[in-house]
Amino acid sequence: GRHYSEIVDVDSFVDHHILNTFPKNPDAFRLSGYFHKDREGPLQAGPLWDFDRTMGCAGGETRPADPTWWDPSNQTEDTTFFFEHGFWLGFFRDPSFQAAWVSRWRELLAGPLALEQVLGQIEAWEEELDEAADRNFARWSDYPPRGDSFHGEVLLLEDWLTRRHAWISACLETSDPLACTGS
Repeated sequence: GRHYSEIVDVDSFVDHHILNTFPKNPDAFRLSGYFHKDREGPLQAGPLWDFDRTMGCAGGETRPADPTWWDPSNQTEDTTFFFEHGFWLGFFRDPSFQAAWVSRWRELLAGPLALEQVLGQIEAWEEELDEAADRNFARWSDYPPRGDSFHGEVLLLEDWLTRRHAWISACLETSDPLACTGS
């Protein structure tokens, strides 16, 4: 008989959903969704986990390669539908949750998830990891870098994120962002 907002930290669930949807994480809402709770506090979403099949990664799957669509449903029926799985369906049927989700997307895409911010962070990490990358690819030789180098791998990631950012930004400008489909 209580509204979910009385027992969950709605903002943490909005952020959790967005931060798993941005990289198009097929495991986030079914296989690798975690929550925590302080003794007297509301249920919080997180921590974020399990991004091995996201952001155009290698690994033999085609679904991570497409930066469009909210979820991988354009590739296979054997996936987690980001707006329909489990309790997420109830959240996204609530117009106030949907409005909070869209509003937060707009806020994040203009701030911490602005393309310049995201690409700047990747470039900083590339510089920090550059020396270790050769050792990594030597150790894990079954997984060579695409693009023939660590920098080539980074360029693929940046391209995927640039296209994902543009697609999401365009969807948020439509009258029904959740109905937005891929290119």
